[in-house]
Amino acid sequence: MKPDYFMLSLFIPGPQSPGNDIDIYLQSLIEELKELWESGVETYDSKENKTFNMRACLLWTINDFPAYAMLSRWSTKEKLACPCCNDETSSIYLKHSHKTVYMDHRRFLPMNHPWRHNKRSFNRKTELRSPPQLLEGSAVFDILRESNMFRHNLDVMHIEKNIVDSIIGTLLDIPGKTKDHAAARFDLKDMGIRKNLQPKDTKDGKKTKLAKACFSMTPAEKTIFCSVLKAAKLPDGSASNIARCVHETEKKISGYKTHDAHFMLHYLLQVPIKSILPDHVAITLVRLCSFFHRICQKVISLDEVVNLEAEIAETLCQLERIFPPSFFNIMVHLPIHLANEVRLGGLVQYRWMYPVERFHTRHRDARRKTQNSGVTLEALTPSFASVKDKNPIEAKVAYYGRIVDMFELDYYGQFKVVLFKCEWYTAAKENFGLSYVYFNKKCYQEEPFVLASQVNQCFYVQDPYVSDKHYVMKTIPRDLFRVSDDLESDSPIIYAREPCEPEVIPCLPNDNGEIDLVRNDLRATIIDMDLNMFAKQYCEEDEESEYEYMEDLDSGTS
Repeated sequence: MKPDYFMLSLFIPGPQSPGNDIDIYLQSLIEELKELWESGVETYDSKENKTFNMRACLLWTINDFPAYAMLSRWSTKEKLACPCCNDETSSIYLKHSHKTVYMDHRRFLPMNHPWRHNKRSFNRKTELRSPPQLLEGSAVFDILRESNMFRHNLDVMHIEKNIVDSIIGTLLDIPGKTKDHAAARFDLKDMGIRKNLQPKDTKDGKKTKLAKACFSMTPAEKTIFCSVLKAAKLPDGSASNIARCVHETEKKISGYKTHDAHFMLHYLLQVPIKSILPDHVAITLVRLCSFFHRICQKVISLDEVVNLEAEIAETLCQLERIFPPSFFNIMVHLPIHLANEVRLGGLVQYRWMYPVERFHTRHRDARRKTQNSGVTLEALTPSFASVKDKNPIEAKVAYYGRIVDMFELDYYGQFKVVLFKCEWYTAAKENFGLSYVYFNKKCYQEEPFVLASQVNQCFYVQDPYVSDKHYVMKTIPRDLFRVSDDLESDSPIIYAREPCEPEVIPCLPNDNGEIDLVRNDLRATIIDMDLNMFAKQYCEEDEESEYEYMEDLDSGTS
């Protein structure tokens, strides 16, 4: 589909949302859709130079979550907020946090999974329910709806944005954004879970002590976390200047947009998270980041969709064991359904706009705030077991480097070839599944040249503790721009060489049902108990922040 015709219509609610009155705005569109479906419209075909009767139907809509409610008339708040779980939505109202949360993700696990019987780490109950059944079409529209159960898209872009908000706000303990506040701790006490994180009175009984959770960070660690994001250089067109959103002095990150959140979730957060947080927290968050990265691939098999469904169920259950219930707003619950949406509606890329891929040299990157010189390629390479091995095994090996110079070879006007001169680096992979290189360890210096058509773009994120160590982030080329009419015929070839190798996903640690919830090396927080505290907390934590969409002009309905 060409970018010119990607959007059928666009509606931005803005501050004065029409709510249910959106029917008035859509009435003319619905009349035209009925005409297109029932009788068709005479249309001119410029290629065949003749007219034909065109019929069309509306398959689905793409919109953020508040607009989803307006279009579908399904309330996306309160008790039954999940349109996929329908009336089987598992929710609970937190008295102190004044919000409804959506947990019980154990019901999406296999029936023989040990976590279904783990009462201590969850809600003190066994979970024997099966997953909710998908909502079927009504009898009125049997023919259309039974064959099209996917009517309104869950918008991955805004789900990512809200999840990043929750992760960053909680890890950095940003006031008004963190989900681990005093009210959340009193909710734990009401629910009778995680006694070591419940509020405790001080010896004099005048104040309350809150133990530091396992995901808490020291001021120095928060500074390191922020410095990784501030120093990161991203490819042109992928995101805005994220560095200006990082406030190291205040130890907070704010003002980023949806595509910034997309890039942070897919590529950046893993590095400070795995370097700072304990393994059981870091592995879980890295798996969450990996889920979104893999579900946005341009090539994905049905077997991979099945694996993603199983992995996100385990990941969300592990998050339930680590983070407080207040963390689980509806946007954190919705990823449980995203793999099935890929199965029903196809690749995420067809419901998203992606920037173009560009290349530049390493020296140009040094004086810019962006990074476009990183390259990666895969080549069949013989592997020898020993010096005497006469039967080497050939396998694909990934190589990583940076462009030093570019050359265009002109063969007397017959054709041209672009060459990249590169520095190549020794690469390795760690337990979290991240590949890394050392810029001070070069290799294959006698073979610096590659064809531009052989490589894909990547970029590097510096390790916060080892300056020469850089993690490799393989970017997904976002779009095929139609330079000429002939390009579209080559699309399958172009897609075939895009990076789509399976990622190595870290396994959840085998903890025998017990995890460390408290960080004992940090002093507990002492607070004064005020009767109006929770009301104030509720006001500070903006209710609309659960699905922020007003600040981005790119949100809307299409």
